[in-house]
Amino acid sequence: MFGRETLPDGSTRLTGERASFTFTRPRPGVFLVRITGYDDGEFGDAPFDAMQAELSRFKRVELFVDTREVFGAATPVREAWTSWLRLHAAELVRAHLVSGSRFVFMALTVAKELSRTGDLIRVYSDPAGFDDALARASAARP
Repeated sequence: MFGRETLPDGSTRLTGERASFTFTRPRPGVFLVRITGYDDGEFGDAPFDAMQAELSRFKRVELFVDTREVFGAATPVREAWTSWLRLHAAELVRAHLVSGSRFVFMALTVAKELSRTGDLIRVYSDPAGFDDALARASAARP
């Protein structure tokens, strides 16, 4: 079982025994998912439901997934993410994924390849590149 809370800035946090997800909308059409810990699948479809709600609301979304504080995920979780990215590729402007460890970077790179989405997904080993892309996407459009 996991908890769900709305944070003062309007973000939503899911908290479990070994992991947490925080969902933030920096601006309409830009969605940031921050994940911490080890995801063993205790959240079920809840993370995907949050992203699906964003896609339903804005039709096309630029997705940012920050895994700098992740130290692993169960194989079925990794497979579910890969499948979700493949199924929703047409609805994503781009997906940006950043890791904080070589192990997670390799897992994200494999997921990117297995998703067969071409250049839609960008995997960052350098957090500065991810942060810059997020800042650009979050900036108000003229």
